Amino acid sequence: MTGIVHADVLDMADRPVGSVITVRGKELAANATVGDARALFGSSSVQLIPVLDGTAYLGAVARDDIGEAGDGEPITGFTRSNPPTATASTPAGEALRALEGDGGRRLVVLGDDGASYVGLVCVTRDGARLCIDAQCHAGGAARDRAMELFEARLQEAGEGACISSLPLLAEEIAADVAGDDQELRDDITAALHRRAGLHA
Repeated sequence: MTGIVHADVLDMADRPVGSVITVRGKELAANATVGDARALFGSSSVQLIPVLDGTAYLGAVARDDIGEAGDGEPITGFTRSNPPTATASTPAGEALRALEGDGGRRLVVLGDDGASYVGLVCVTRDGARLCIDAQCHAGGAARDRAMELFEARLQEAGEGACISSLPLLAEEIAADVAGDDQELRDDITAALHRRAGLHA
């Protein structure tokens, strides 16, 4: 599944911000040049370019950062150290508060280690919608479905729900919803464990 899905910010507010990132591939390696950045900025949708050393996030470059710099200059000399960032497991609604005021329309999402790059969150000009990688959107929809099933099963059990059966229930629902996608299955299982107050 490829492409971009536009989704209402309010509908996505409870999802982990790492599940609402825009399409990857508009980053630069640490050995890139200003000319490489100018080529990416040739697309009007590119406003911020993350600079990476492998998977480690070094900073980001905005159009104004490179100004009249020579094309051959190393891009690392032009990275801003403080564009808004959030860790991947932070709820999107909470993470997007960093864009309020003049925070811009792009949010850098880092792994929960605070160092590895996950992706960018792109907000439309009116601030009402997110531009989400279709694959991430599908995974988010699967998580939502799993959470609905989990809540329904907890309601059915009522006061008789046994805490020791919750991990198995979480794994069963995750397997049903995610199928053979092990990464999505693990992600859903972890989300259901958090919902049940379980610790891995």
